[in-house]
Amino acid sequence: AGCNSYSATYTVDGELITISPPISTKMACSDQAVMDQEMAYLNALSQAFTFTLDGERLELLDANGGLLVAFQGAKG
Repeated sequence: AGCNSYSATYTVDGELITISPPISTKMACSDQAVMDQEMAYLNALSQAFTFTLDGERLELLDANGGLLVAFQGAKG
């Protein structure tokens, strides 16, 4: 998440996903921009409503279909 470790639980029902508010360690990042990015990322996770999975790419979308976060798996 930047400079902190985090965890969250999730449930999936079809294409719907619910992610609990993440809990994280409380270390201060040396760069404020990294701290801001980390906070935005953690907030985005709990706003996820649906997801798409296309090969190695996972996208988390909000209730309006807006992209919150995208993850790309490593190609083997």
